[in-house]
Amino acid sequence: MNFFLAYCYAVARTLKCLIHAQFILLGVSLIVSLGLKAQAPSNDECSNAIAVSIANGGFDFGIFQSATVDLSKATVQSGETFAPAILVAGQNQKSVWYKFSLPTSRSIRVTLSQPGSAITAGDAGFAVYKSTNCTPAVGEISTKLTPLGVFGNTFHPCVDAGEYLVQVSGKAAANGPVFIQVESSPTNAAYDNPADAYNFGTLYNSSNGVIYNVDCQSLNDASEICTKLENSQDYSKSTWHVFQTGSYFDFISFILAPQNYSVGRKFGYRLYKGDVRTSNPSVLTVIDGCDSLENKDVYTCRRAYRCGQLEFNTTYSIQILFKKDYNEQVNVAVAATGTAPAKGPQPIQSLINATSNKLGVLPYNYTYGESTTASDYMACNTRLSEHPCEPSMPSSGIRANGYNYKLSNFFTFSLATSSKVNIYATNNTPFYGPQLYCRLFKQGLTEDCKQLDTANIVSQFQYYSGNITCLPAGDYTLQVLGQDTMVPYYYYSFGSFNGNSGAVGLFNNLGNKIDLNINVTGLNSLNKYSLNTKGAYDTINAQAGVMKPLEDGVRYTSNTDTLGCSNTVLPADTTCNPVNQKAIYRQLLIGDSGILNFSGNNWNQYAKIYRGDADALATSQSKRGFPDRLSGLD
Repeated sequence: MNFFLAYCYAVARTLKCLIHAQFILLGVSLIVSLGLKAQAPSNDECSNAIAVSIANGGFDFGIFQSATVDLSKATVQSGETFAPAILVAGQNQKSVWYKFSLPTSRSIRVTLSQPGSAITAGDAGFAVYKSTNCTPAVGEISTKLTPLGVFGNTFHPCVDAGEYLVQVSGKAAANGPVFIQVESSPTNAAYDNPADAYNFGTLYNSSNGVIYNVDCQSLNDASEICTKLENSQDYSKSTWHVFQTGSYFDFISFILAPQNYSVGRKFGYRLYKGDVRTSNPSVLTVIDGCDSLENKDVYTCRRAYRCGQLEFNTTYSIQILFKKDYNEQVNVAVAATGTAPAKGPQPIQSLINATSNKLGVLPYNYTYGESTTASDYMACNTRLSEHPCEPSMPSSGIRANGYNYKLSNFFTFSLATSSKVNIYATNNTPFYGPQLYCRLFKQGLTEDCKQLDTANIVSQFQYYSGNITCLPAGDYTLQVLGQDTMVPYYYYSFGSFNGNSGAVGLFNNLGNKIDLNINVTGLNSLNKYSLNTKGAYDTINAQAGVMKPLEDGVRYTSNTDTLGCSNTVLPADTTCNPVNQKAIYRQLLIGDSGILNFSGNNWNQYAKIYRGDADALATSQSKRGFPDRLSGLD
C-alpha cells in the first residue's frame, strides 16, 4: 500500500514538472512572439499609417517627407490587396502604410526613396489610394497617381482634394529603410491664383463675359473657405476676376451661367474692393460675402449692385468658389449699365435741363405735323424714393396697368396753338424690358414740386399716346415713368454672354436711355363761322354785305371753314345727338319756292337745313358759345 502511494506521488511530481516545463516553454514562445511583433514597423498596419504632414493644414507648397521605417520586419495584413503592377512585380510579401491629406486641388508628386542602397531596385514599390478605408480595395487606387513597381515617383498636375493612403510594399528580400516624399505645387488651372485673375477691363455701359472650364482650380489657404456655405469644406476650388468701374454707372451686374444646367448648382461668392493681382486678398475690403449663389435649371446666378453701392473709377475683385467635384464649363460675366444721370428727375423748373428736357415751344404744321425729339436716361436719380413729392411723385410708386412704377423723369414743352399731339416714348432696354408709362399734365412747372397737380393730367398712356386732339395752346409737363424691379432669372442663360457686348437690363428700365418723339399738328382753335360773335357766319350770295336771293340755275360755292377744337353754340334740336358739339353756320336767302341741291359735304359732318336767321336769334337770345342752344330755328 505504501509502495503504491509512493509510486503515485512520484508520477504526480513528474507530471507537475512536465506541466511546469510546458508552461515555461509556452511563456518563452509568447515572449519571443511578442518580441518579434514589437520589431515590426509602427505603420505595418493600414490603420497606423504614418501621416505626411503638409504644412498650413495641407495648403502649403513644397516637399514634405515622412518618417523612415525598416521594411525588414514588415508583414502583410489579412485581406490586404495590391495593385496589379505590384502583384506582377512580386512585391506583395510585406508592406507599410503612409497617408496624406489635400484640402484642395494640387499638383502632386509622390516619391519612394531609401537613404542608402540596402534594397535592390525592383524589390520595392508603392501604390496610392484615394480612400480612408483600411485596407483599401483595388478599385480605390488613385486614377491620377499611378502605382510604381520601383523606387521613383508618380506625378499628376491635378490631384483632387481628399484623403490619400500610400502602400509601400516589397518582396521578402526587401530589407532596409524606406521613406516617401509628397511634393505639393500650384495647379495650372485658369484664373486659379489672384495674380492670374481674369480682367474684365473697365466697363462703360457694357458687359464682358468669359467662358472657361472648372477642373483643377484650388484655394491658397484655409482663410478662403466660405464658412457660411453648407458643407463649406467641400467648396475647395475658386477662380479670381477683376473689373474696373467707369466714371458713371447705375448698377453693376455679376452673372454666372453653368453650361450644364440639368440641376441647380450652388456656388460661393466674394466681392473685394481692390485689385487681387497686386494685393493679398487678406488686406482688401470685403464688400460682399462670403455668400452663396444658386442657378435654376438652364438659367443663371446673379448678383447686382445699384445706385451707390459701388464706387465710380474703382477696381473690384471677385472670387467664385466651386465644389471639389465640380468639373464643368461656366460663363462668367460682369456688366455696367448706365450712361449718365437724368436731366429731368424732379418737377422743378430750375432743375429741368434747358437743352434736353425743356423743349420750349414745339414747332408744328397743319398737314402732317412736325416732330420734335429728345432723350434722357432712367438713371438712379429718377428713383421716387430719392426725392418723393406728393402728389405727382409718391415714395411708394405710381401704380398703372397692374405695375408699380418707381422711376420718374420729366420733360416740359409749350404749344403755340390748339394742336393734335402724338407722343412716342421708348426705352432702349436690353431684351425684355417693360414699356414706359407716360402722364401728360396741362401745366408748367414752378420751383415747388408739390405744385404739379395730378388733377391737371389730360392724358395717360403706355409708351404711345395715339392722337391727343385739341390740346389748347399753353404749357405742358410730360412725366415718363419706368420700373426698376429685377427681371426674372430666365432672361439670361449660358449663351447670353460672349466677350464684350452691350449693357445688361437686369433692373428693367433702370439705367437705360429714353427716346422721345412728339409730333404736333396745328388745329383751328375755333372755326370762323361759329356764331361766336355777331356776323360770324358764311353768307351765300351776299353782295356788298347784303344777302341776295339765290337765282335759278346758279351754282354757289361756300367759303371753306374747318371745324375747330372749341365747341360752338348749337340749334336746340341737336340735343338728341350729343356727339355733335360743333357747328359751321351758313345762311342763304330764298326768294321763291324751288328745288335746292347740296353737294361736297365732308362724310363725317352732319348737315341740316333750318328756316330762320341764326345770327339774329343768337343776338336776341345772347347765346354765342357752347353749351348754349338756339331756339326758334325750324
